[in-house]
Amino acid sequence: MDTLQKSRDFVQPPVDEVLFTKHVQQLVAIRQEAEEAYTLDNEIDPVPASAYDDARLLLKLLLRAGMPMPDIAWAEDGSLGFEWRPGDGIATVSLYGDGFVTYGATWKGSREISGTCPLSDSILLPHFLNVLREFFRQAEGGEGDENFDIQITLPLKHVLPQHKMNAEHKAKEAFVLELLRQGEISAGRAASLLNISRWALSDLMFETGISPFDDSLTSEAFAAEVADALKDFDERRDARIRRK
Repeated sequence: MDTLQKSRDFVQPPVDEVLFTKHVQQLVAIRQEAEEAYTLDNEIDPVPASAYDDARLLLKLLLRAGMPMPDIAWAEDGSLGFEWRPGDGIATVSLYGDGFVTYGATWKGSREISGTCPLSDSILLPHFLNVLREFFRQAEGGEGDENFDIQITLPLKHVLPQHKMNAEHKAKEAFVLELLRQGEISAGRAASLLNISRWALSDLMFETGISPFDDSLTSEAFAAEVADALKDFDERRDARIRRK
């Protein structure tokens, strides 16, 4: 059994403690199957015990993130594989028992993401889970980001191009900040839309009276916000060091 199931209709299962427990129990059965296969064929690489520990940890992370549980299988290269098939997408995770996650996802053959990171990574792993969550949302008929076209008609005669450009920039800034104030977007998303650093956004939030604290954030979202801020801080620090 060296490949995951390749054809099944998309059904997003409920995410709860019962399903999590069933998947942990499934790991026990998979371990027994893999060990029996290894005794029959020594050319198969054994799955290390640490890979099962990593798999249980990742299942816990998926449960906390509210993600659907995956299909699980062992592979002949000594790894455990997780697989999801949301709609026209496919996402996989490989665990070799070294504390790292090798992940990949493709949506309709166009959007792809792949990489390797520690299970404890607070940036790359949450990013992969966010992409996976978006895949499931689109598979259920949800829409992706919506483009807003804002037009303002004013009875003015002549406005210098530079002044017009500055005014349009301020209008976009005000629009994004109001979405942030209303909780429609996160601080990280607002900084990305305005193409500014998190520190520059903090200054704008202070100037416009937007509180940096959001009680509606989940623990995962808050951790992602902190990770983004730390990443931005490290980049600014490294830039200062290079200038010296």
